[in-house]
Amino acid sequence: MGVDFKEYLHSVRIEKAKVFLVDGVNPKEITKMVGYNEYRYFKKNFFEYTGMYHEEYQKKILQSRGHDEKI
Repeated sequence: MGVDFKEYLHSVRIEKAKVFLVDGVNPKEITKMVGYNEYRYFKKNFFEYTGMYHEEYQKKILQSRGHDEKI
């Protein structure tokens, strides 16, 4: 696959986190749900994987779906 296990694991965790974010789950809860021990580590990895912070991602996706609700 060309990806080491650690990178693969982060990608799986972040992809699952993206689903939870769109469903409106609290990011600190998502941290534990996807297997990170610390919120700051989740936030850092989310940014490294997606190029944006989870707040930006959530807002962008909800806006693209026509939701104007405040997050």
